[in-house]
Amino acid sequence: LKGVGETEKNYAYLIGELAENSYFKESGLSRSDFCRAILLGETNYSQVIRYQKKYGMKDMPAFVMVITATKMISEVVNVLKNYSEDRTDFVVKIDETQLAFVKFIDEESNEYQSSTEYAEFLRQSIYEETGVSARICVGGTVKSLIDLSTSYEQAMTAVRMSSAIHSRGEVHSFKEYILIRMLEDMPKFKLNEY
Repeated sequence: LKGVGETEKNYAYLIGELAENSYFKESGLSRSDFCRAILLGETNYSQVIRYQKKYGMKDMPAFVMVITATKMISEVVNVLKNYSEDRTDFVVKIDETQLAFVKFIDEESNEYQSSTEYAEFLRQSIYEETGVSARICVGGTVKSLIDLSTSYEQAMTAVRMSSAIHSRGEVHSFKEYILIRMLEDMPKFKLNEY
């Protein structure tokens, strides 16, 4: 492309989109790999839309829970799969001790008052069915599948902060740590001033 006008900018954007989309087509990601890519923020809007169409998913509000269990992780995955509704909710293995569970919220069903209440129910169910004492950190509720990476980042922040300050309890929400997070983001000179 020659020049720097609006037309060239549009062509450059189009070429970039085509190259990225062809990569995802050729890579043949499985459903679980694509779910992981969505959580990690490795997908763009058009890829998420394609994923939704391919798997027949509705675009509903959702939140992410990061579940830490030091043993019997495969049994915990099985319990979580039992609680996923209509194959919409999904589980992603992060590493040997952590899982991410995405829970979509059906606005017609008011079974649980909050995501933290649901996480407590889930933690109790995991313990009753497997004997594993799991710790669950909850991210904020997002409006769309494309925003799941934000909820995942919030849940991981709750994991990090609850460990750093040795918080009591087994269920933690990102909301508990917003003030600490704000202080972390504040410039050092401003903190020293205060």
